[in-house]
Amino acid sequence: MAKKSVQEEQKKVFTILKAYISEKGFAPTERELCELTGNPRSTLHACLVRLKYEGMIDYIPQKSRTIRILAE
Repeated sequence: MAKKSVQEEQKKVFTILKAYISEKGFAPTERELCELTGNPRSTLHACLVRLKYEGMIDYIPQKSRTIRILAE
């Protein structure tokens, strides 16, 4: 099985985040996002940090359900 690139993982996480927020009206917890993406928490956290650095999302560390989509 080929390893997914970081960029592919970021796109996957971003797409799932957008869909979840659009459907439910609020952001998922990191644990819920892990279940939805199938990623371990460390991989998910790295993706979230990178997405925040790239200006695609924003969140408040150590707070639940604070992820906001900044870019479409």
